[in-house]
Amino acid sequence: MAFEFRCSACSEMHRGMPNFGADAPLSYYEIPAEQRDARCRLGSDDCVIDEAWYFVRGCSELPVGPFFGWLNAWLKPYPETMNLKTRVHLRDHGVRPSIELEPTEHPLAVEQRAGISVARVSEIYAQMVHEKAV
Repeated sequence: MAFEFRCSACSEMHRGMPNFGADAPLSYYEIPAEQRDARCRLGSDDCVIDEAWYFVRGCSELPVGPFFGWLNAWLKPYPETMNLKTRVHLRDHGVRPSIELEPTEHPLAVEQRAGISVARVSEIYAQMVHEKAV
């Protein structure tokens, strides 16, 4: 089932998760229009200004309607993960929900909030893939 909502302006039902964005970074518009072709390269996902400033188009997601859940999996590199409290964020177009752990001091929750290094990815990969073969 796709996400639906009633518009507060037109009262119509709309299907699908809306998204909004900018066609270019604000810095692009600070360049006089007559100079943009010479000074800027504007792509669908990036913008380069004066070969010195690099911008990428990204996503800043605002979760809609999360609901409570329990993690029902053991993620091997971490201490017991069964029954960690979560917030489940539904997504549109058949994309699986995003699972956000409640902000506790559990190592998985900490790494989800803070992010991990490439070295940590390598460590987790080694544990998950290579230890299975042993």
